[in-house]
Amino acid sequence: MKPISFPKEEIPKLMKRTTIVTTRVDQEFNKYFLNDVLTTPWGDEFVVTSVQVIHSVKKHPNYTSLTQKQIQLLSKYNKMEVIRMKKVKKEVYITCGDYCNQYLSTITDIPCIPFNEAFIKGNPQPPLFTPKFIEERCKILETTPKEYAQKMVGLFSFMEHADKFQSITLFFGQDDFCKYNLRGMLWLLQQIKFKGTINLNIINEKSYEILKSYSDICINQYLKKLEIENP
Repeated sequence: MKPISFPKEEIPKLMKRTTIVTTRVDQEFNKYFLNDVLTTPWGDEFVVTSVQVIHSVKKHPNYTSLTQKQIQLLSKYNKMEVIRMKKVKKEVYITCGDYCNQYLSTITDIPCIPFNEAFIKGNPQPPLFTPKFIEERCKILETTPKEYAQKMVGLFSFMEHADKFQSITLFFGQDDFCKYNLRGMLWLLQQIKFKGTINLNIINEKSYEILKSYSDICINQYLKKLEIENP
């Protein structure tokens, strides 16, 4: 978890917000990344939801809201980052992929993280996401470690900060692809010894309509219910 600072005069207003847009230059440039969890001076945690590089203050998405003092300061730079952050809630959604993730992100403020894997390929087994595991997955999925890390960055961030969440809700479909990934996600929660409540929504993979909901599931019991036979 990284600390992030703000001008003292801005803090009283920022403390009341659940979303923050901040502009970073110089040593603060390229310091914060998508899905980073940041600690503010007043103790709240925010997750980075977007990082946008701009080359002129006039291109700032909030240009009309900037003060004259801010415009004068930022006019000195030809490269800056506009960072958007959301206050971290004690709940997180893990979704079956990018499309479902994008859909849910438009209707909720709860952090959404896609499970961007394909466990139906190669029969991966625990322990998950160790260096050896990642090496093998890259071979099977025909990708590079860098590309794999980029696809899984949200999940890796969740693994690092899982103890900050009191509950997690999983959104997965009914087909075999989702079934294998769901099993993998349950294995992961078991592996990291997640102590919070685990909820599960079985969804339609195309409309994202919730077909079945399960509250406070037991991992071992639901793993048996999945009835996936290892080849």
